[in-house]
Amino acid sequence: MKIQGHGRTMDPVGRGSAWRKGFQTPRDYNDNESFCGGFTGMCGVCGDNYATKPPRPHENRGYYGTGTIVKTYKAGETIEILVQLTASHKGHFEFSICPLTNENDVETEKCFEQYPLQLASGGTKYLVTSIGNGQHRIKVVLPNDLKCQHCVFRWHYRTGNTWGICKDRKGANDCGPQEVFRTSVFGHGMLMEPVNRGSAWRKNFDTPINYDDNANYCGGYHIHYQLNGGRCGSCGDNYAQKQPRPNENGGVYGTGQIVETYTASQEFIADVMITSNHRGFFKFDLCPIQAGPNYNSDVETEECFEKFPIMTVYGDDKYIMKKFYNGHYQVHLILPDNVTCDHCSMRWTYVTANNWGICSDGTGAIGCGPQETFKTCSDIKIVKL
Repeated sequence: MKIQGHGRTMDPVGRGSAWRKGFQTPRDYNDNESFCGGFTGMCGVCGDNYATKPPRPHENRGYYGTGTIVKTYKAGETIEILVQLTASHKGHFEFSICPLTNENDVETEKCFEQYPLQLASGGTKYLVTSIGNGQHRIKVVLPNDLKCQHCVFRWHYRTGNTWGICKDRKGANDCGPQEVFRTSVFGHGMLMEPVNRGSAWRKNFDTPINYDDNANYCGGYHIHYQLNGGRCGSCGDNYAQKQPRPNENGGVYGTGQIVETYTASQEFIADVMITSNHRGFFKFDLCPIQAGPNYNSDVETEECFEKFPIMTVYGDDKYIMKKFYNGHYQVHLILPDNVTCDHCSMRWTYVTANNWGICSDGTGAIGCGPQETFKTCSDIKIVKL
């Protein structure tokens, strides 16, 4: 499959997601992250980092490319494709097919280019006109002259959310290079040390499994700003959900499992995993949940977090992302010297700098105005020195 954007195809289901439909295939818990390795550079034919040695993980004979047939169609048939978007950035979808002649074949761009799929409504591009998250059902027509025992169906999503230079030399969104996804992508990152609630199972804690643990982005840009007026759940959930929300204390993933113990005023390293780098900055803060009569609350609140910012060892309240790569970011932090707790909620906030907006001085630029925001909460304990 070939995908650009923040989503995945669920019918016909993509290789990395087939296990979600009951197929006995390798589980890709980050099956929504096949986005060509990030914003820059070339792309593998099925959404992997181009620099990875072929066959890449999502290509035929790669780790997820087991050859499992997930659907059978007839030549010339009109079929309905189901695409799930979790962070719509407008843009467009395209679909294509590459027939494989034997089990050792690997897909190529030339092969996909020979068999573009037409929309039932005409043309080859499905325009994503809304910015909301959800499902898209698109009818496409299979070629009359194509039959195969094993064909690779590819979804390609080219987003339209990045400002660039157009052919007429003017600047606008959807011009210039855009994010490209060729499998499924959800979310942009998460705090892995101390591990957040939805990811604690990845560190062998006996906690509920959240396969989409890198998707705590306030419900998505449209929900966050258009429907909820810029309000976000304290731990990254859709604000409109009933408290305690899934990632808050007492919610589905907020079991109270302590994942790390620190001492007051301790210096430590926070490990942030970024799967789609949109620059911007990180912030960290605390909310004591069980800390005596003065701080004892069942559910975190913004007011509580605002009282206890966690600073970097350099005295900054923000960690600015100066590099543009996906992977682990080590942030050196220092805990407040006046906070101890049997149970504190430590929050990571990632405010991206991906969208064009109006700055405080009235000019327009990337990173100004409302931006996609991600939050996770981790359960920790802080003891006296």
